[in-house]
Amino acid sequence: MQNELDVLLKRCILGALMVRTQVFLTEKETRLLSILAREQRVTRSEIIRDALDAKLRISQHGRFLSALKKAAGCLRGHPLKAQLGKLRAQW
Repeated sequence: MQNELDVLLKRCILGALMVRTQVFLTEKETRLLSILAREQRVTRSEIIRDALDAKLRISQHGRFLSALKKAAGCLRGHPLKAQLGKLRAQW
């Protein structure tokens, strides 16, 4: 019952913010998606949104780590490096 209420609440809150889209799936993907939705007692759309959200978070995290690695050592030889060292010592 709580899960159904959560889904309904999500739909009410996000309903105005969602855009309808069409996705082509194979018969096997459709069948497995339906089974998963039935098992979790949510809509197929909810399963797809959750999977997409998870994929986007992973992708976003990967871009963040990549940018962090590129920034590593960027202050080498820069006058600010000494000041940052002093600040870190205070932590």
